[in-house]
Amino acid sequence: MVQIPEKTWLKFDEQRGVEKLWLVFSESALPELDSLKQFAGTQTRGLITDPALNKAIKDFLSAHSTNKP
Repeated sequence: MVQIPEKTWLKFDEQRGVEKLWLVFSESALPELDSLKQFAGTQTRGLITDPALNKAIKDFLSAHSTNKP
């Protein structure tokens, strides 16, 4: 098993259902995602607390996602 990141607070809850984990790879920096770095820590635990930014990232992921595995 590989845990990414090696030491993490990331966990899935115990409720049954579908969980989504997004991994975004890019050859260059994506300005749309740069502002999310502030949420990548133990204080917010990845929760995007800014409603406008939350909507913007949901729109970005929706626009760039596919149903292909």
